[in-house]
Amino acid sequence: MMSGTRLIALSLVLSATAPAVARAQNPADIAWRQGDLITAERLYAERLAADSSDEIALHRMALMSGWNGHYRQSIGLFDRLLEISPQNWEASVDRARVFAWEGQTKRALTLLDQVLEQQPTYVPALQARALFQSWAGEHGAAMSTYEQIGQIVPENRSIPRERARVLSWSSQLDAAIAIYDSLLETDPADRETRLGLALVLSWADQLDSAAAIYHALLAVDSEDDQALQGLGRVLSWDGDLVGGERYWRRAVAVSPRDVNALAGLAATLRWQGRDAEALGFLVQADSIAPGHGDVRTELQWVRTAVAPRGTIAWVYESDTDGNRISSLMSPVAWRPTPRHELRAMGYLRNLRVTGANPVEYTAYGAQVDGWTQIEPGWEFLLGLGVSGSDAAGTGALGRFSSKISSPGRYPVWGTVAFSHEPLDASALLVQNQVTVDMLSIEARAVPAGGWTVNVSGSYAKFDGSEPNPRRAAFLGVTRRFTRQIAAGTAIRTFGFEKDLNDGYFDPDLYFLGEVNAGWRNQYGKWYAAVALAPGLQLVGKGGDLSFSGRARVALGYRVGPGREVELTGGFSTTGLSMFGSNVGDYRYRTTSLSAGWVF
Repeated sequence: MMSGTRLIALSLVLSATAPAVARAQNPADIAWRQGDLITAERLYAERLAADSSDEIALHRMALMSGWNGHYRQSIGLFDRLLEISPQNWEASVDRARVFAWEGQTKRALTLLDQVLEQQPTYVPALQARALFQSWAGEHGAAMSTYEQIGQIVPENRSIPRERARVLSWSSQLDAAIAIYDSLLETDPADRETRLGLALVLSWADQLDSAAAIYHALLAVDSEDDQALQGLGRVLSWDGDLVGGERYWRRAVAVSPRDVNALAGLAATLRWQGRDAEALGFLVQADSIAPGHGDVRTELQWVRTAVAPRGTIAWVYESDTDGNRISSLMSPVAWRPTPRHELRAMGYLRNLRVTGANPVEYTAYGAQVDGWTQIEPGWEFLLGLGVSGSDAAGTGALGRFSSKISSPGRYPVWGTVAFSHEPLDASALLVQNQVTVDMLSIEARAVPAGGWTVNVSGSYAKFDGSEPNPRRAAFLGVTRRFTRQIAAGTAIRTFGFEKDLNDGYFDPDLYFLGEVNAGWRNQYGKWYAAVALAPGLQLVGKGGDLSFSGRARVALGYRVGPGREVELTGGFSTTGLSMFGSNVGDYRYRTTSLSAGWVF
């Protein structure tokens, strides 16, 4: 939220610091009014060197220092100005703004109250107080302050707009939209109101309506940077990452030093998986405005992606066939350059079968992968490894994997992969030294409206006592209704050529159709997720349809961008093991519990 509120604060500052009387024109003032802040900063610095009491130069240098995140320097300049002119209320209010930008909202409010004790109807101070009250979450107090301002300047259209912003920040989106609509009834061409309405509509997931407003604004002015940024944001949120990137790039072309545009473009690139290119724009933005909230957050995400990282995960699985499987895995990754990554994975797995003939083994393995990315997002992976176990008469088994993926920025994305690996997910599989060679093709389409379509197919050869080919296919359609809720349907099917006794589920036909729904929400650094998938399954060409179901519950804590701890529980009745499959009332069930730490 800070980037949007920062824009509002800057616009208030610029209007508040407009000269009240005509001043002699000079290059610094001209550069200031034209928005050329680099030139203005240099020229005002020269003016201060010549006259350290130049109030205009002190004020504007202090503001520019604050905008660039140099808060201590800004406060120092304001202190010098107020020593010269103690009754400079504009400077007093702007000094309070700097404390708020630094995150000291309470102190900023205290300073504004001191101004209002002497100037109770000073509108810039009241506006700043209402803004900072909303930043502090004091939305009721902010609305009360706006009512006070409205009594002083009832004709000022900016006050209802600011009230609407506060309502939107307090999640009262319908009330905010109503205010914007009422303002547009009296002036349909009001650009600021249309921009405010479009932003709130986008927060309310009315993305098509928001996009229509931005398109209308661009029809009037094709270089409207706020409309370009808004449309880039809306299209990216709607899954059109190519369209979103195009408008973000146009916004950057119009305003190359607009930090919000640079951060927005970087975020869209990051969502495409193009962390290296995103990092370049963020470094540029950080050089312009060190400490900018959105830039800092995006830098954390991107630097996390390109920095060394690791995971420790433990998974325990139990099923009605007596399998008890406990796995410890630890994948790690390191990027010597942002576009090249080395990955390593190691695992240790305890495998037991309980019952009349208990069996227990330990399986282990490791693999090293090399990954690279070529713009605009082509990815290539190649990996080699080895696996083994303590089962008598078994030896080391090699592992191999390769993958090519098309750029995820397009509405249709695809990947082709080939792998060879041991199938060591149960004690019997380890005992029989089953391996799998698999060629798979996967595609994903993201049409408009929150829809996602996933299609995949594979050909695999399971090799234990003898080779056993399997063909599989999957189709899934999902729609995201809100940022927390998604639902859809999925069909998967596969079939083996042979019926063997090697320890894996090998029907001549398996069909599963599911309706799935998922919910995920964030609570500060905590998050929770629930997924349910009831369905129908068919085992074997001569089998009968039966009900199936899957459920998953997760609770996690986000330590930082890309760093989190998660605990997950799962239950499923899908599939059927070879064990007990001919028992009359047999019903296969599996439960799982996992814990993971990404660091």
